Amino acid sequence: MVKLDALGLTTRGFPSCINYGVEANGDFLAILSLTPTNIWFCLPKRAVDSLGPDRFKACKQKINNVGKFYKSEELDDPAKSTALGPHYKILNGKIESFVEAVSFIADHVRSSLPV
Repeated sequence: MVKLDALGLTTRGFPSCINYGVEANGDFLAILSLTPTNIWFCLPKRAVDSLGPDRFKACKQKINNVGKFYKSEELDDPAKSTALGPHYKILNGKIESFVEAVSFIADHVRSSLPV
């Protein structure tokens, strides 16, 4: 996705998916994973811990404004980090909102990590 590339995210390709994320202290931290059929938000525990409960909840709520990426009943629970993997059709007419949400999450993850 060209619009995701414009956000300055790092990519890692694997046989079954492409991960978009940020580099931190030489480590790659995935933010989302694009498979042939689904989109997954896959923030690693290190990123969730660095964000803290309030910023992690804000990230989950931001992406859920685009579509159902997290269960509604788990949005306000920072201990619940397992995301759903909706099909791409969830983005119909919402690409700009999706890219904005990914940018928001990436910026929050970057700013939360130690330099």
